[in-house]
Amino acid sequence: MSKIDFDKFCWLALVAQIEKEQEKKIQVPPKKKRRKGITHFVAIRIEHRGLWNKIEDIQKRIREKFPSLAKACTAALALHVTLLPLNLSTNEDIEKAKKIFRELRDERHNLNRVGLLDAITLKIQGLNRFGRKVLFCDFHKDTKERLRFLVKEIGQVFYNNSLTGTSFQNVSNYNPHATVMKMSKVRKVVRTIDPDVFRCANETKIDVEYDAVSIDLLSINRRAGEYYPVLEKLMIEKRHSSSADK
Repeated sequence: MSKIDFDKFCWLALVAQIEKEQEKKIQVPPKKKRRKGITHFVAIRIEHRGLWNKIEDIQKRIREKFPSLAKACTAALALHVTLLPLNLSTNEDIEKAKKIFRELRDERHNLNRVGLLDAITLKIQGLNRFGRKVLFCDFHKDTKERLRFLVKEIGQVFYNNSLTGTSFQNVSNYNPHATVMKMSKVRKVVRTIDPDVFRCANETKIDVEYDAVSIDLLSINRRAGEYYPVLEKLMIEKRHSSSADK
């Protein structure tokens, strides 16, 4: 299995791998060889219809003003924040990852003992970008810290089970975000997500809260009009009221 050095490479590069692999048809290699790149990932889906509407408004306005960026837009219904990219090269690896998720549900597991599966409110505030390549919904600093704790804990479990090559002692490079546009989807680049595009996007203000429902183990092979295939779910504690449609 490939070793991913998170201290050397930024999390954007890892998420970009997910985005590139998503639309590839992966060939099944000989049993003694492993596939390279990201095949699965752990994420929290953001099913906030109000936010979806805002994202679609942003994308519509950008498509009208900058037609060459139309294909850079990502589906609002697929909005999520990635916690952990994975290379599950064999069926054995996939089954092992699913077993880990089942074990994480155990109330005796440290993930539960330290309260990391208590209710999580994702505070989504404004837009940001990684250079000129990715436009994304940003998170409040408190939300970022909470997500970093999750990444550290879950990542360590996968490391202990030899499903990732990083010990996750340092997660400072992890920058949680929810992608709205990505240049990796555009084959013929005429224009990038430059300052003019960014200003256009920011005509729509984003400031919402969403109570996360679950942490999911997902395959990157998403069909158009659908969310990513879910292999396992780790349910998050519910609050008394839901913010899903606010």
